Amino acid sequence: MREERAVLKKALSSMDVLATGLGALIGWGWIVAFGSMIQKAGVLGLILGFAIGGTLMLTIGLTCGELSSSMPVTAGGFAFTLKALGVKHAYWCGCFMAISYIALLMFEAVSIPVIFATLWPRVFEVMPLYTVAGFKVYLPQVILGILVSFLWYGINYVGAKLYGIVQTVMIVIFIVLGFCTVGLSLYKGNPAFFIENMWGNLSPIKGIVSILALAGFFYIGFDMIPQAAEEYKAEPKKLARLIQGSIIVGTIWYMLIGCMIAFQIPKSELPNLSLPAASAVARTWGQAGFYIVLFLGIIGIVTTYSASFYSASRVLFGLARGKLFPKGFAKLHPKYGTPTFPITIAAMASIIAVFLGRAAVMWFLDATSAFVVLFYLYIACSYITLRKQEPEMNRPYRAPGGILTGIVAVCASIFFFLSLILPFSPGALIWPYEYAIFIIFLIIATIIYVLMAPTLKETPVEEYEWLVLGIEGDKER
Repeated sequence: MREERAVLKKALSSMDVLATGLGALIGWGWIVAFGSMIQKAGVLGLILGFAIGGTLMLTIGLTCGELSSSMPVTAGGFAFTLKALGVKHAYWCGCFMAISYIALLMFEAVSIPVIFATLWPRVFEVMPLYTVAGFKVYLPQVILGILVSFLWYGINYVGAKLYGIVQTVMIVIFIVLGFCTVGLSLYKGNPAFFIENMWGNLSPIKGIVSILALAGFFYIGFDMIPQAAEEYKAEPKKLARLIQGSIIVGTIWYMLIGCMIAFQIPKSELPNLSLPAASAVARTWGQAGFYIVLFLGIIGIVTTYSASFYSASRVLFGLARGKLFPKGFAKLHPKYGTPTFPITIAAMASIIAVFLGRAAVMWFLDATSAFVVLFYLYIACSYITLRKQEPEMNRPYRAPGGILTGIVAVCASIFFFLSLILPFSPGALIWPYEYAIFIIFLIIATIIYVLMAPTLKETPVEEYEWLVLGIEGDKER
């Protein structure tokens, strides 16, 4: 008798899904990092770096969009790899996804109290509890982090519809306020400052490469759209456009921020600014502008946290439905239809992160960024394999360029992975901590794989395809 398959409810609109990808992609990094990036690469290097990086990511997004339209199920990368490359590779892709999203969730859980401490240090930087890796952990920040974790636990517990509403409202506020604020700051900028910021300390080629090396981190987020595919109410074909839209809007935003800083801040002042984007807006809007940018930063962090919370719980659910995690992870709430146990795990990871502090979690985030790129690689390889082996497979959306698009996506994934792993790269992991964490995660995943090997061999492929993809072997292929 065939095992019953748990199915998530259709609850998310196109705007909800776009807000998931774009909200996760934009984040907070543009506030703190772009000053040093302009110093190294110049504003032209930054623009070209993100133009090239965005184009490379778009090829990955195209492969992801085609596969999402064909297989609109949660834990997309895991499902695509299962269909194309089999159970063993699907296990590794699923592990990379779970590690990546939980690590990103933990990082954002710590970042929310930190930005509140930046705004109100007298409130949130009091009553230190202990020190982790040289950074103090404060009681008010711990309390705030716990409250946020419980709030998002409740939002996700009640259902994807409420999550979608909250995420959409936040991203609409960000887009309207953000583009208006940056647009006016650009209009009132000083062309002389822009000219002196055109070139950085590095040669043009090295400057562009330094930006490309960091692009893998700045574009994390569009890959969360396939995690929402199963709960998406509209035609699966539209998922591809939403993935592309999040990458394109994110690229435009990054370029505009770089130009705004270059137009507003003299080159000599950039090294002295810890929040260059906020300082640039303050040149036009005064002190109010500084706080507007910090408010946008709060929204960016919260939307990334929210999308990571949602995506982590859905990936855990998808892996459990495919028998790679305990069955309890695949049980749905009888009233709300939500995967309550994965949601609880996500909340627990968020709370644990608050107690670890920013420095320790930052190591995990940097180390696991490499895993994000590895599951990008799996998606691209799955795309090529299915184009070759199943040319007649139902594809509501077909990526332009055919197999060539997949080849470029594979090369892009390898490049982004090497930019994180090679020690001489500008975006390389920090020795020895982050390399050690990366290796430890690989060892743990290998041990679990060895323990699960008998189950993976005994379970028929048709059963996996039914549980993960909802297809019945050759009948519905």
